[in-house]
Amino acid sequence: MRLFARSVAPKGWLAVRVWPDRVCVVRVSPVTAGKPRIVLCQMRRLDGSPNALKRLARELHVQRHQVACLLNAGEYQLLVVEAPNVPENELRSAVRWRVKDQIDFPVEAATLDILSVPLDRNNPTRTTSLYVAVARNTLIAERQFLLEDAKFPLSVIDIPELAQRNLAVLIEEPDRGFALLSFDATGGLLTFTCNGELYLARRLDIALPQILLQSPEQREYAFERIALDVQRTIDHFDRQFRSIAMGQLAIALIPPECGLEAYLANNLSLPVTTIPLSTFFDLSEMTELELLAIEQQVEFLLAFGVALRMD
Repeated sequence: MRLFARSVAPKGWLAVRVWPDRVCVVRVSPVTAGKPRIVLCQMRRLDGSPNALKRLARELHVQRHQVACLLNAGEYQLLVVEAPNVPENELRSAVRWRVKDQIDFPVEAATLDILSVPLDRNNPTRTTSLYVAVARNTLIAERQFLLEDAKFPLSVIDIPELAQRNLAVLIEEPDRGFALLSFDATGGLLTFTCNGELYLARRLDIALPQILLQSPEQREYAFERIALDVQRTIDHFDRQFRSIAMGQLAIALIPPECGLEAYLANNLSLPVTTIPLSTFFDLSEMTELELLAIEQQVEFLLAFGVALRMD
């Protein structure tokens, strides 16, 4: 199975995110105007047997939908390579050869997929770059077997960077660069988009607990590191894509009272704002989502992004 392959899902996607001990399943109702509406959002514990997932599949009638599964951080690598000058039918094999020294396992044991980085309109001679998502064949096969054995009709395996791109599309301004920053228990994810295209993505090694649960001194240290990484990435984006005027940086879900928004606003070259789930979605059928702790909301966030897949 390819990773972020394109296909059509006229009734919307059922998005699944799997951890060793739990699974979340979400569905978002696509709309032509206004905010997409969350119509399904469930987190279930896995009891170590496949029966828990099979029961969930029966309860949700998953066979009615196309299913997209989100990989988690650490289950894949996202590399940037220069596009090889080869015919299109040779591109994948040429890219496979290029990434063989950038991964820590044999390239013959890798599943990979490719996404073009948009060109800068002011620099058309700049070399085309590609994002290459790489995962171990064994992991992809295990995830396929787990879901298909439970009768989830798996169509696509997706990655967090593209899920976050889908979220950014909901709130970015036309023809303006938009930076979106999110955090979970494994770290941070910073994406730069414009007009629905992913231009740049970077992982941050500061995790949500360091922002929410540490002492003021430790939190201040975490904020300093975040600000430094974000500003360096903004500077890199500005150098690489000079034709795109940056609009703002948005921090997903992190409450303003934790202090991160104010700290970044005082230390970055972009306007900074914090956005809750209700900025992205119509929660009228899932009002209880707003009552969940931030640690729980963030586990759903990128799954919602996968459910927004459109072609």
